Amino acid sequence: MAITSAQQSAVFKLAVGLFNAAPGGFYNSVAGILLSSKDAAAAADALIATDAFQAIIPSNLLTNDQFAARLVENLVGTNATAANKAWAAAQVVGQLNGGASQGTAAYWAIDALSKVPTSDSNWGAAAAALN
Repeated sequence: MAITSAQQSAVFKLAVGLFNAAPGGFYNSVAGILLSSKDAAAAADALIATDAFQAIIPSNLLTNDQFAARLVENLVGTNATAANKAWAAAQVVGQLNGGASQGTAAYWAIDALSKVPTSDSNWGAAAAALN
């Protein structure tokens, strides 16, 4: 399957951002989901619905606050302070409470983090780890 460099970048962002792992053996699956979706956020929704993601973050059982906190923790781990993680989770909750799907909110967070300069004192280490 031929994908563009932008789609390839989205595949890596989705795999690392949602599963905290390089796509490796499931690269084709993630790429296939991305290609069959209208955009990366829709692909994130499809990936969040998988058993593999639900084993990491059982998002269909969590409140928006719980989902956001788990997503941010999974995304940045120890590469951000507790205060910064709380701020990021609040941004995700705001999107969810505003009607965004989990995938839309998750991809927004992943994409935003991927664009942070590694020199940033708050998010640089997390951005470097993601990228």
